[in-house]
Amino acid sequence: MSKYSLPFILCAQKFSLLFVLAFTTANASPLNETNSTVCSPLVGTCEYYDCVEKNLISCGETGYTIGYGKFYCEKFKAVLPQPVFSNHERELFPVDWHLWLQKTAICLHSAIDNHIATTEMQTCENLRNAAFKSHASCYTSDDSFCFLPPQQIAQIGGIISLRGFSQPETILQVQQTANICVQQFNNRISVENSLQNKIELTIYKNAWSLIAHDPEKSFQDLQEKAQ
Repeated sequence: MSKYSLPFILCAQKFSLLFVLAFTTANASPLNETNSTVCSPLVGTCEYYDCVEKNLISCGETGYTIGYGKFYCEKFKAVLPQPVFSNHERELFPVDWHLWLQKTAICLHSAIDNHIATTEMQTCENLRNAAFKSHASCYTSDDSFCFLPPQQIAQIGGIISLRGFSQPETILQVQQTANICVQQFNNRISVENSLQNKIELTIYKNAWSLIAHDPEKSFQDLQEKAQ
């Protein structure tokens, strides 16, 4: 016969259960509707990532917000201004770098905002997964990354290669983006009237097809074509 009374045992069990629940959710951050939008005014800026890290969920220097999002945001902002192109080059690659960068940043940050607002218990892992899931579609919507001037795409490839190809998520997003580019180039070629334009667009479509199969190696091919 136990020396402890039944009410005491039940109380102790209840306390233990509450302790376990508290411990297992220690690494998750509960967010309410008010604080989940605290960073929304910074959408479209690199400071957005600092705000998420400071006010919503802290994942450290190697987490997505600081180690990936902010890192590449600042690197992309430093890409050289678009050079002066001939009318023919503008016809082939009409997307403006600064406009694309701004639209893409807004899309990426809005995806994070939406994920945070709709996820009750936030973790660094599910934030990272949700952010990467939005990359390819944000890069290629509206004014698509695929039709940026090749010189700037080559610069981006160089930036990504600084650390990105060591991360499986980065390789996957490059492959996803490249596959979308192949499709977008096919669509563009199908309505192109100029034979010269068709030939040139086909060259870049083939380069994207190679990137989809081997991102790290094939980016070099695109860089060579851009020189």
